[in-house]
Amino acid sequence: MSEIILHHYAESPFAEKTRLMFGSKGLAWRSVSIPVVMPKPDLLALTGGYRRTPVMQIGSDIYCDTALIGEVIERKVPAPALFPPAQAARARLAARWADSALFSAAVSYAMQPAGLARLFPDPSDVETLLEDRKPFLSGGSAQVLIPPGDAASVVIGAIDWIETELGASGGAFIGGASSSILDFSLYHGFWFIHQSGLLDGLLADRPYVAAWVERVRKIGHGKPQDMNAVEAIAVAASSSPVLPEPFDSTGLDGLSPGDPVTVAATDYGVDPTSGRLVTATRSSVVVAREDARAGKVHVHFPRMGFRISRS
Repeated sequence: MSEIILHHYAESPFAEKTRLMFGSKGLAWRSVSIPVVMPKPDLLALTGGYRRTPVMQIGSDIYCDTALIGEVIERKVPAPALFPPAQAARARLAARWADSALFSAAVSYAMQPAGLARLFPDPSDVETLLEDRKPFLSGGSAQVLIPPGDAASVVIGAIDWIETELGASGGAFIGGASSSILDFSLYHGFWFIHQSGLLDGLLADRPYVAAWVERVRKIGHGKPQDMNAVEAIAVAASSSPVLPEPFDSTGLDGLSPGDPVTVAATDYGVDPTSGRLVTATRSSVVVAREDARAGKVHVHFPRMGFRISRS
């Protein structure tokens, strides 16, 4: 397997989710730091428009969205399992809820005045971030930032659910003795609240959750090594994309391989990627595009949560 390259920044909750997935499998990977705010010319040379964090690169194949990244590394390194067969459906469904509703609540809860002061000691950084995220959050169906009271009810409710399950099962992790996508998808929101300094108060009387948070943290990030963006783009330019999976036309409204298409998220960060449709399965879609620096790349997206449109 060609080396795994992750384009991310340290403060990103979804990047932390991915780093922990890598850690659970003991993966060696290359770490490319990207800017927190636009412009991101090196990342867009690979994705063609998609700007959410993180993005995984293997050669000239570019994988967007942590849901797809998890599936890809699971196929390449099956053990230990991110999606244990006996709970695969439950794990995927819960992960989707955690990546949307719980993530929005966690970010909103962390961005109370006390949390903001901890996350952004320089107030101008908050203004810069919010200004950058205005177009990022427009045009989709999700409200990423929600009122503090609504956020607290979701976060506290999730903590109580986890406390009850861990207390009843006696398991080290939510699915049992081993970590899974359930743990990483639920944890990354709490991780962001922890960065804001507001998590300890929520866990003061929740010993099972407090212990679980520490166990997940200790999984670590595997074996990262730094790489710069120029090197990563050179890897793409010198590689050939993997052979595509068989085409499945389900739900594609007459689209065929070779057709010009755009792919964009349907919730937030809806910046589109344009190119030629390479293939689609029931769970993913691949678009080919050319870049002056990166050469020919295949950009992979999940089907769920993304819209495919004829250009």
